[in-house]
Amino acid sequence: MIKDPRTPLYAALVGLATGLAFGTASGERAILSYVPTVEQLTPRVPEDPMPALTHAGMALAMREAQGQLRAGRPWAAWKQLREYVDDPAQAPEAVVLTAARAASGWDGWSHVRRLLEGRDWLAERSRGEGLYLLARAAEARHEWRAAADGYGRYLANPHAEHRAEAAARLARALARADDGRGAARAAARAARE
Repeated sequence: MIKDPRTPLYAALVGLATGLAFGTASGERAILSYVPTVEQLTPRVPEDPMPALTHAGMALAMREAQGQLRAGRPWAAWKQLREYVDDPAQAPEAVVLTAARAASGWDGWSHVRRLLEGRDWLAERSRGEGLYLLARAAEARHEWRAAADGYGRYLANPHAEHRAEAAARLARALARADDGRGAARAAARAARE
């Protein structure tokens, strides 16, 4: 008898014994019923492997952009991400928000607006930072009422980070929009923050 499990003959005998056991124990139909299950295990090669490569490239670009932002280089961060946000509706929210943050760092407010306008997730992600950036973009265009609305929405988020600055900017936007009372309330809020 062959006792060394590394020999091909041993493997063949084990396979033959297993096949005979299945054949006698459960019958031929039972064995054939497993064939579709085995076919389902056949690996499928994607027709276009590029989306997976794009996601890997996007992840690397995102990591690099975050490092550039931490280092105070928003233009370099923007250059890392701009190709991935050509169509912001197709890009992941985190990538869009990071690209908007980068664009705001070099006063690229038209890019911020294009990236963030109409996104329904702005209040929920990153403590509402997208609302703040969109309000800043409106302020840069001297759209005072839109800026005031944006800062108001941002300040309604209990987790908002830039509360004092947003309240001061809200006061300025309301004053420019000829809402003196609202501006006074916002200025008092900024002082409290």
